[in-house]
Amino acid sequence: IRVLAVPCNAIAEGLGTVKAANMVALGAFAGATGAVSVEAIAKALPKVFKRAKPEMLELNVAALKKGAAAAK
Repeated sequence: IRVLAVPCNAIAEGLGTVKAANMVALGAFAGATGAVSVEAIAKALPKVFKRAKPEMLELNVAALKKGAAAAK
């Protein structure tokens, strides 16, 4: 078992909203495990969030990348 302490809320707040903390955590998981790439998740976001505004998608991708970087 590998335990990581990733400050998801703080990273998300740095991006402008604590609501992105879940995407930071997902990015950390991806970065730490390699189970899925950040790129694959980012590519899937527009399909999952079909009505999302482009700036929301950009925020989520930024959160993913910050989370992955924090996990390395």
